[in-house]
Formats: sequence, C-alpha cells, structure tokens
Amino acid sequence: MPKTGVPLEIEVSAVARASTSNTSLSIVGAGSVLFPAVGTSSVSHYVTEKTLKSSLFQTSANAQVSLSFDKAGNAGAAMWLDKLIVNYRTSNQYQYNDRAQKRFQNFSRGAGNVSLIKVSYTDSQPLVFEVTNKKEVTEISSVNTAGVVSWESSEDLQREYVLCAIGDAYLPEFERTSELNQMPYYNGIANLIIAPDSLMFQANRLASIHENSGLQTKAISLENIYAIINCGTPDIAAIRRFIFDLKSMYAPDLRYLTLFGDASFDYKDKLPNRSNLVPTFESYGSFSLYSSYITDDYFGYLDEGEGVNWFAEDLDLGIGRIPVKTILESTEMVDKIDRYLFAQNRLGPWRSKAILVADDADHAWEKEFAVVQDALAKRLDTTRPELSLIKIYADAYQQEAKPGSQRYPTAREKLFREVDDGALLVSYIGHGGEVGWATERILQLEDIQNWTNSINMPVFTTITCEFTRFDDPNRVSAGEQLLLNPIGGAIA
Repeated sequence: MPKTGVPLEIEVSAVARASTSNTSLSIVGAGSVLFPAVGTSSVSHYVTEKTLKSSLFQTSANAQVSLSFDKAGNAGAAMWLDKLIVNYRTSNQYQYNDRAQKRFQNFSRGAGNVSLIKVSYTDSQPLVFEVTNKKEVTEISSVNTAGVVSWESSEDLQREYVLCAIGDAYLPEFERTSELNQMPYYNGIANLIIAPDSLMFQANRLASIHENSGLQTKAISLENIYAIINCGTPDIAAIRRFIFDLKSMYAPDLRYLTLFGDASFDYKDKLPNRSNLVPTFESYGSFSLYSSYITDDYFGYLDEGEGVNWFAEDLDLGIGRIPVKTILESTEMVDKIDRYLFAQNRLGPWRSKAILVADDADHAWEKEFAVVQDALAKRLDTTRPELSLIKIYADAYQQEAKPGSQRYPTAREKLFREVDDGALLVSYIGHGGEVGWATERILQLEDIQNWTNSINMPVFTTITCEFTRFDDPNRVSAGEQLLLNPIGGAIA
C-alpha cells in the first residue's frame, strides 16, 4: 500500500484518433493533455500520441488512479491506452500479493558501506533472495526478531531483494510434455518448417511431402525453439538465432524456411481468437499506414552484422508463410499442396499459361502498372517461350459506371474464368487492399471464394498494398483467403 502523505508519481501514454483537436486525456485530479487532430492526407499518421506525467497526493492508503477521455462532442473520436506507470513509496511491511512480489532496495553509497534492511513480518522465518542479477538469484540469510526481519546489504552497488513467506513463493509451472529435438537432429536439411505445437502433425506431414519431392526437410515446433534458445520465452530474436546457429553449425545447405501458422500484431493475446501462432516482424513505427509494414524477411538475414539496413543486405533464405490457424485449415492446406504435387491429372496445358493483370491509369504515374507488366511479358517471352501470355490490362476494357465507383466487369469475368481454368502463374500490379484488387474491384472476395481449380492452381505474385496482410486478428485478408481456399485459388 502507498504511504499516506507521499505523492504517487504517474506516467500515462496513449494514442488517439479524432478529426478535431480538442479531445483530451485526464488523470482525474492531476492534469490533462490535449490530442491534436489527425491529418487527412494518405501519408498522415493514423493516430497521434501523447504522454502525461503528473503527481497525485493521496490521503488514504487505498490509493486509486482514474483516467478520463473527453471526446469533446466528437462521437467518432477514439483513444487507446499504451501504458500506465504508477510509482509510490510503501512502508517496509510484508503483504501477500498473488500478482507480484514486493521488492526492497538498498542505498548505493559506495564500497565499504553496509545497509541494514528491516521489514515488518509476523509469520515464521521467511525466504529472502537477492535478485540484482536475474540470472543468478541468491538466497540471503536473515534474522527474524520480534516481528522484524533484517539482513545486511553491501552498498558497492544498488542491490534488489525479494522477501516472501515459504508458502507464497512462486512455483514452476508445467508447460509441455513432448521431447525436445536438439540441433543435431536437423543436420543437413535444406528446408525447415516452423509450426506451433498445435499444428505439428500437419507440419510433419508437409515435411514428408517435401522429402518425397527430393527436398530434405524437417519440422520443428516453435515451443521447441524457445526452449532451446530462450528458456521457453517467446521472442522472434530466438527464432532467428536458432536458424542462424542451425545454418552455421549443422545445416549449411539450408535454403528454405516455411512458417506454418498465422501471425498477429496482438503479441500479448489481448484480443479474442488468438492468431499469433508464429510471430512476424512488425515495423518499429506503427502509426503510419503509409510507412508501417510487416515482414518475415527478418528471419532470413543470417550473416554477421546483418539486420540493420535491409535495403542493402541480401536474404540468405527463401521464406514463405502458410497462415493457418486451426487444425482444419492446416489439414486442408497440406491436402491442397499434396494434390498440386502428386495428383494424377496435375499436368496439362494450363501449366503453360501466365496471366498478367494491370490496374488502370487514373494518374500519369500509374501508367507504370502496364509498363512494368510489359517488361515482365518481354522477359518471359524471351526466357520461357513455351508460355502463353494472357494480358488483362484494365485500360484495355470498357469501364462501366456502377453505384459507388467505376467497374470493369468484362476484365473481372475474364480473370475469374482464366484462373478457374488453370494457370501456372498470375501477376498483378496496381492498387489493392485487404478485400481485393483495384478501386474498380477487378478481383473481389466473392471471386476468390468461388474458384474451384482444385489442382490447376497458379502461383500469385502482386505488387500492391495490403492484399495479403496477415497480422490483423480481426480480418482474414483477400490474399490469405486466396491461399486458404480449400478447393481452389492459389497454391502460393
């Protein structure tokens, strides 16, 4: 409990989104801060951030901190709390708390000085640990006399201690039963599949499919990696460290990495429907829709010193992700891959088709959509003359006015038909989003869900925005649905 008469030191950080500049966040009784309005351009930050630091005097030991967000009449305004830190002084008295253990610190006046720490304590002899170095916790001898526990602390540096009753000490928690595979088990592999425990059965099945195709492959659970590298603590750096050590010492020919599971920006599982099964790298700045990004390339920079300037460095692995969340989805995806590779009728003229799709040019710079596709067509015509190139450029079709925006129904119908008939690859360049391609909706969710090309599935490549965003736990993007369609769509 806080000592009465001593102020609480409060720090609160939050972000807000509002079209007006008079919304505010208040610490009740201790000040407020105004949020400016968000910008309206396409490169403006989605939210604005503010931090408020203040002191709050309490006259009671039962301290309370209340926050208030004033929308100032703007019904569309919203605020998201980032952190709330409350620091306060307490009496040197032990009190049980099932969520945290109270810590005690000495003074740091220099070598040769000694602090005597005294704590009011009425139970039997307690446990006292020095936790200054979290990796080397040490039990400390203490004296319990007349309801006061005391011990001496050298003042050569600031030291930290935990005191608790024997019955209140934290106990290790049981996590998993499966046997850990150590790095030598993966000796000589060329392809590594990483999956959560819940999807390992299908991950191992996928590894067997690759083995049957001549690619030496093994699967490992994410929990196995964390246990080997990071004492069981989830961390994307642990995943990359495992891959680095594996390639350096046991699998120099490792070339491919498959992440078998969905990802989410919700690293702390605050939202329902947990989907952060295999985490991805999120850009440090996330307020801008224009410059923020997610990437699995993080796991592929394996040379010493890499990972600082991604634009100037080369990936050491080919990386792909299969964004499945459930056992059913994982089973359907592995079935889909198995059909594509081994079905009796998997070969046919469809494998000689390449479909090139370009958005229309509403602005001068957008003419590059067709220019880039033409360059690709020329290269394919030279290097793969057996391919039949099918161009679906929006500007080559009749535009029709529909409620809400313009449409290219003939282009959309041709794209749907050509993909459903089968193709080796589909390339798209243009505007896009999480529900399809182009403002004119050349490709829509309805089309993706209705494709039934269960064997003759193309590889899709896109140069667009957010089409396959896979870190939103509240939405399955169009690109994800394209891959997860169990009876058609894309193979990659």
